[in-house]
Amino acid sequence: MLQSDADSLAHLIEHRLGLARNRVLHSNLATILDEIADGDVAALVQTLHRTPETGTLWQRLIRALMIGETYFFRSRVHLDVLRSTILPDVLTRSSEPTLWNPGCATGEETYSLAITLQETLQRFQLLGTDVNRSALELAERGVYRAWAFRHTDAAFQQTHFRPVEDGWEIIPRLRSAVQFRWRNLLSGPPLHQIDVIVCSNVLLYFSEDAARRAEEVFFNALTPGGWLILGQSEALRADRAQWVTHLFSGAVVYQKAASPAAEPSRTVYHAPNPRPGTPAAEVLVGDALYVRAVEAVRLKRYADAEHLLASLILDKGQDARPHLLRGCIYANLGQPDRAREELAAALRLNPLMADAYYLKAMLDLEDGDETRAQTSLRSALYCQRGHPLAGLILGHLHLGQGDRRSARRVWRDVLDALESLPLDAPVSDVSDWTVVSLRDFLLVQLDSLRAQPL
Repeated sequence: MLQSDADSLAHLIEHRLGLARNRVLHSNLATILDEIADGDVAALVQTLHRTPETGTLWQRLIRALMIGETYFFRSRVHLDVLRSTILPDVLTRSSEPTLWNPGCATGEETYSLAITLQETLQRFQLLGTDVNRSALELAERGVYRAWAFRHTDAAFQQTHFRPVEDGWEIIPRLRSAVQFRWRNLLSGPPLHQIDVIVCSNVLLYFSEDAARRAEEVFFNALTPGGWLILGQSEALRADRAQWVTHLFSGAVVYQKAASPAAEPSRTVYHAPNPRPGTPAAEVLVGDALYVRAVEAVRLKRYADAEHLLASLILDKGQDARPHLLRGCIYANLGQPDRAREELAAALRLNPLMADAYYLKAMLDLEDGDETRAQTSLRSALYCQRGHPLAGLILGHLHLGQGDRRSARRVWRDVLDALESLPLDAPVSDVSDWTVVSLRDFLLVQLDSLRAQPL
């Protein structure tokens, strides 16, 4: 397979389905094409150009590319928010809410929604859509094996399903409450005036442009005051200013403004575990939100942190710190290009942000470019004399070059800077080092250097 053929196919898949080209190219694309293209990828690409996504070749390709792995009650926190906050709000405007579940795959999430809705509502419309016809056929059949119930108990199965020869079948009352339909999300919504859209772990795999197109589809499909729930690892990428961002304990959801005159570019914080039927507490979000994000990063709860930071960027667009933390997250997740974009954004807002130069240096080192890393580290030390993390790494680079004198000087500057800080304080928002742990580490390093002649 020629690289040009692979690039052409990946570009076509991104245009039609939204899947990011880099994800497609890093999938087992060669193996997939061996099975589908019969050795002629160029002919396959031409055929796909001429045919709709409902065609046989497109569907074979979609089945091979799509993950489609899901299970019942995958995101309980979102279902809890739906039950406690979203539905009471929607019922003030509609006695029969309409919900859309794009990317429904084999139906586990859609049926989880139906079960949650039937606990509260007498009437509702719930539509699940997907671009994968095979997955939709399984969803319509509604028969599942034990693995789909791995986050539920036996009582859940016995209440909502009945045993059949090849698994557990959804009971007729729930099956009749759901409709499934083929739909390519990028071609537009299957309905209009939708009250709630639940789209989990779909945009995660989309290109930037496709995600923006999908978000526009969502916004236009929602009724004023309607709600959008994304996956826990996702956040809006496009115009967040047209949404109200709601922060719950463990979840972020978005709401279309109830009227065009409203100013939606705000964030609402909901106190944990609000009592059903009572309005959630709303407080201004600022430094407290940033502190929560830092805590989430330290706990490696990156999805939670990214949601919080997206909301903070919406509220305080001129604050460099959220971009710094997002750069740290993407660096930790092995996404250096996205990390560099965030660090560049941070430095545009605050050109003297030492932590941003430090993180740039770490990315430089991962690229094997020590010269550029040293330049970034010196920039960090210029912005903040004795910057603990930059000094730590620059000293090691000096040591690796045999320059023990420079290493000793840099580390002593760091120790001097640490003297004015509380011993148990973190040295930075982007590091787990505390003052005492870094101080003790450097003292050991300096003791070792003293034993060696210059």
